[in-house]
Amino acid sequence: MELPAPRSKLKNLSENSLTKQPEEVFDVQEKLGEGSCGSVYKAMHKESGQVVAIKQVPVESDLQEIIKEISIMQQCNST
Repeated sequence: MELPAPRSKLKNLSENSLTKQPEEVFDVQEKLGEGSCGSVYKAMHKESGQVVAIKQVPVESDLQEIIKEISIMQQCNST
């Protein structure tokens, strides 16, 4: 199955997107693997068509570990 060409590049999620359930914003396509704090999925941002990786972290995870993971991921250059 061929993916449609991205309509625009996804920079940051809009404020409106942050208030919605993830399923409303992304079309999850497949599980890619397990990370240190959860599972990683390939998904498409519905509004832009941009293919992204989403990390799903269980809410019962240690808050400090989640904060550490977010900090590490923010430093990654995925362009």
